[in-house]
Amino acid sequence: TADGGTVAWKVGVDIQLHDPHVEDQMLNLVNFDEAVSGADAIIIATDHDVFTEREPASVLDVMDGDLLIDTKALLPIDKWRSEGFSVRQI
Repeated sequence: TADGGTVAWKVGVDIQLHDPHVEDQMLNLVNFDEAVSGADAIIIATDHDVFTEREPASVLDVMDGDLLIDTKALLPIDKWRSEGFSVRQI
């Protein structure tokens, strides 16, 4: 579906989507800070600079969890792990 949260909602998952280069109203996108605030996990599925420009500690401070899945091998995983993230690259 266009709304990525529809399927996940049925199983009790709340999904926040952020992409600084997309303005599609159907996707219900939020800003980066809103997307990571209270998140149990972050999945990076694009290779935009907005993700590399963030300090890991400031991101982790607003999250509830520590899981980061980097599907683009974009981030320096040692840096993010040293700040407390559990990082997986696929």
